[in-house]
Amino acid sequence: MNLNFENNEALYAEVILPLPIKKVFTYRLPSEFFELAMEGKRVFVPFGARKVYTGIIYKITDQAPKTYEAINIISIIDNNPLISSRQMKFWEWIAEYYMCGLGDVMLAALPNGLRIASESFICLQPNAEYENLDLDDREILIINLLKGKEKLKIADIENQLKSKSSFVKIIKSLFDRDLISLFEDIGTEYKAKKETVVKLSAEIKEEDISELLKSLEKKAKSQFEVVMCLIALQNKPTIKSALIKQYQLKSTAFKALKDKGIIEETEQNTSRFNYELNNPKKALILSSIQQNALLEIENHFKTKDIVLFQGVTASGKTIVYIELIKKTIAFGSSVLVMVPEIALTEQLINMLQAEFGSTLMLTHSRFNFNEKVEIWNNIQTGAAKVLVGSRSSVFMPFPKLGLIIIDEEHENTFKQSEKAPRYNAKDAAIFLARKEGAKVLLGSATPSIESYYNAQIGKYGWVHLNEKHNNIQPSKIEILDIKEAERTKQMNGIFSDVLFTELKNLRENKSQAILFQNRKGYVPILECSVCSWVCKCINCDISLTYYKYSNNLRCHYCGYQHENFIKCQACGNNSMSMQGFGTERITEELQLLLPKLVVQRFDQDSTQKKHSFKNIIQEFEAQRIDVLVGTQIVVKGFDFQNVKIAAVLNADQLLNIPDFRSHERTFQLLIQLAGRVGRSGEQGVLYIQTKQATHPVLAAIQNYDLKSFYESQLQERETFGYPPFGRLIKITFKHKTQEMVNDAAAKYAQYIKKDLGNQVLGPEVPHVSKIRNLYIRNILIKTSLDNTKNIKIKKYLENMNDFLVQKEQYKALFFIVDVDCG
Repeated sequence: MNLNFENNEALYAEVILPLPIKKVFTYRLPSEFFELAMEGKRVFVPFGARKVYTGIIYKITDQAPKTYEAINIISIIDNNPLISSRQMKFWEWIAEYYMCGLGDVMLAALPNGLRIASESFICLQPNAEYENLDLDDREILIINLLKGKEKLKIADIENQLKSKSSFVKIIKSLFDRDLISLFEDIGTEYKAKKETVVKLSAEIKEEDISELLKSLEKKAKSQFEVVMCLIALQNKPTIKSALIKQYQLKSTAFKALKDKGIIEETEQNTSRFNYELNNPKKALILSSIQQNALLEIENHFKTKDIVLFQGVTASGKTIVYIELIKKTIAFGSSVLVMVPEIALTEQLINMLQAEFGSTLMLTHSRFNFNEKVEIWNNIQTGAAKVLVGSRSSVFMPFPKLGLIIIDEEHENTFKQSEKAPRYNAKDAAIFLARKEGAKVLLGSATPSIESYYNAQIGKYGWVHLNEKHNNIQPSKIEILDIKEAERTKQMNGIFSDVLFTELKNLRENKSQAILFQNRKGYVPILECSVCSWVCKCINCDISLTYYKYSNNLRCHYCGYQHENFIKCQACGNNSMSMQGFGTERITEELQLLLPKLVVQRFDQDSTQKKHSFKNIIQEFEAQRIDVLVGTQIVVKGFDFQNVKIAAVLNADQLLNIPDFRSHERTFQLLIQLAGRVGRSGEQGVLYIQTKQATHPVLAAIQNYDLKSFYESQLQERETFGYPPFGRLIKITFKHKTQEMVNDAAAKYAQYIKKDLGNQVLGPEVPHVSKIRNLYIRNILIKTSLDNTKNIKIKKYLENMNDFLVQKEQYKALFFIVDVDCG
């Protein structure tokens, strides 16, 4: 909006606040900010009674808000906009498409270090006279808490009072009598990392150096060594810590020389990221098949913006990625490589780091406050050309984006489901690329059904890489019918005879094995053998998992724990039976049956310590572990050369999940697991233990029959209007009482069915119907692929949502909208 600053007596800024609210708030711009204010800049603004937030200017206007009086912006933080107009349009699309607020998007997009909030503090007035005043006990308590302290958080003082209902009144009384001060302390902003740089002082003349060295050599050997190093480096400013480390110099010697005026020390900004490459850069030579795949991708990019790169596991897709990245950055553009989880893609990252060095950056949740801001700055300035990150990396401020590679594009971890914005990073990346004029490469051995369909109908380009690198044979897949094995007593505990024999011969065959079970703990269900009472969580509608090493029961949803039940809490029977098995039980049974094998559990529980994840991987790669027993993390991204055997100990658990995507995910997961074995040349074997040996999904997996599997799934989805033939919006209701959640969900469904008819399914009781003491009900809305119609439906739903939450009886209701759920 073009505004004439000279003629405007009042200007206002619509500001996005980092809060889960849909509105932007309008603030008055003081006249001194008229020239400085720009869309995309950060500002400090007051909000509520005692808070100051960092907001983003969304729009500048000369229109005052109609329903409230605008208050002044405190200050403008940035010299230049932090968020470009292109980024803002992307934020708007996320907010509109996924039915959330711009504040939700800001919370997801900006590193914490760029979202500074205030803390409310209180302190005593310096010359306050309070000894002879008539103060009550609570006022005296507050005065005593503040004595001798520079300041205290208001929240901390509030927690000290037994009765909090009159807290504001007490504080006001002390403030009115000028005994205390109230103020806001803005949180710490990003601080650049500093390095101390040293050189010989300008006061030291060249003709004096000889005498100086003679003097130091006799009296101060360590100082002499420092000066000699600086002379050898031709007195170029050098990082002190690097000198100390490389030449084993003493820090005390530097201090002494500085005190004598012999050396000068200054500080300079330095990067927090200095990747030490584990593997030196190797010359990458594409095979003829890989070269053909690269040429096909480039040809498709001439006419299409998106290409599905379907390459079997171990086919060398990463080498093709690298060549595409090199060509993209040669044209001055940046590249985003999105991966499902950073921790599970170490081989890919090592190859990229070896090739692109300091021009590549990683981003993930484990980086701290300052590191995340530095990554943001390096991307925004173009210092980093390649970024590897998980789903939130799509929000990074690329100045000129040329290519987005989405590796393992089928993974469901690209979908954020826990909190708003509940976005799918793959879809968001495709939208972003379209707006930026960039290309998108979707890589997978087992594409999502949506991507497969879009490639099939010609919407995407489609390139196949069907041969494994170095002529590695695809793993053999064997179905083990444990229902029959149990009947004929051909089981060793939870292992069929066939699998047990293979594990028994591991050492003799000089190989390793991976065992997969998608359950942690010892057993998922502890059940009374008399009355069938099951140990359940007191907060959630789910059975407690038994952990033998700690002899307790835990809930995987809310974290509730209870000591192990010896007796049934319903009938008093002493015999509690264990149903099913988790990774802990598999590990124990294998160690008991085959004690010579080194068995390691690899799941969320066993990798909680800082370096445990990496240590287990290194031990397994070094072949100091024979068998790795784990959850889904053992399936993804690893390249273990000596693994000849893998096994799924209970495929039925995957197949029987009540979700329309369960067969797709089972197929993808087990084909990926098959790709983890036999990578060194000798054919590997994947064993699938199941009681449904004739299941058509398992038959498709055994025969690597992707085509028939995808075709059957597409036919089924078209019949029922599921993606890719329609879209889904899930509306979830949560409340602490079952009656209220039932009432709200039923009335809502009744309202919207009048307009949307049979597009509305439910309300339904989900498989887990209560989590953290909140009862849950779901409504599923099927929509078409028509964007115009979908926009109208979303607007209609938003109006209905507003109507519902305005009703007094539903004030405590949690109301969640998940667009493109699942």
